[in-house]
Amino acid sequence: MDFRMRILCCFFALGLMAGPASAFAATPTDGVAPMKSEWFTASEVAPATWRIVDHGTVNVYLVIGRDRALLIDTGYGQANLRQYVQSLTSLPLTVINTHGHLDHSGADLQFGTVLADPADFAGIERTADSVRRESKPDPKLPAAERFDYGANARPLALKPVKDGEIIDLGGRQLEVITTPGHTPGEIVLLDRAQKLLFAGDHINRLVWLQLRNCLPLEAYLASLEKIAARADEFTTIMPGHNEPFDRGVLAEKITCVKGILAGTIADEAYPHAFASGRVAKFERSSVVFDPQNLQARQ
Repeated sequence: MDFRMRILCCFFALGLMAGPASAFAATPTDGVAPMKSEWFTASEVAPATWRIVDHGTVNVYLVIGRDRALLIDTGYGQANLRQYVQSLTSLPLTVINTHGHLDHSGADLQFGTVLADPADFAGIERTADSVRRESKPDPKLPAAERFDYGANARPLALKPVKDGEIIDLGGRQLEVITTPGHTPGEIVLLDRAQKLLFAGDHINRLVWLQLRNCLPLEAYLASLEKIAARADEFTTIMPGHNEPFDRGVLAEKITCVKGILAGTIADEAYPHAFASGRVAKFERSSVVFDPQNLQARQ
């Protein structure tokens, strides 16, 4: 499957992830406005915290401190994200990937140096290689929004982060928490001061655990419970897809996964072009899983 087809399949699948409308309200933008774009939209979902939506399906977050800004994930890489971010902040930028899938690391080559968990380095590098070889400027986009990787890609330099590491932006700190499951190197980032959890694909309303490199479902449960033990430190979850939601979804996710493992929750077929599995649903939470990958192999 070529690069553009993988992108299109992701668009289709992620369109199915949409849940009920969120009650989480954006905050005023304090006079800062993003550039006009046919690809990205942005809203300030908390003070100095921007949710940038990549082509309507993937969330990229821009977290602004006094001295630096942090870009959490880089989306698909089909348009000029670097220029769009520069319309929101002129501060020096640190870039971090929550995990290595192409819809979260696709624009890494627009920035060059990227932080990530080493367990996902190989996936990030594969995505970068695909983008470098196959991605062409989209003629349907205005010229100002295109990105030419052949001419302007920066060498990829991956830098490791570890569990408990603090990213200091000046007056604002985020903690890296490792949460293996969706990928071996999935991480989330905790902003205790603003009570925000940037969850990547660890906690979406619909989570995929049926992919080839997903860890067993019981390992995902352990990562969920690791975050649940710190639930008093955040009130809002900023997911990798769709609208932010309250931390109650985390408890629902744990109930759903425990039900799958115990065989006490109904499931049904989840057909997909390259990622079929079974899906179980509980209240606002759904989990797609592989019945052959529930427990760790002894």
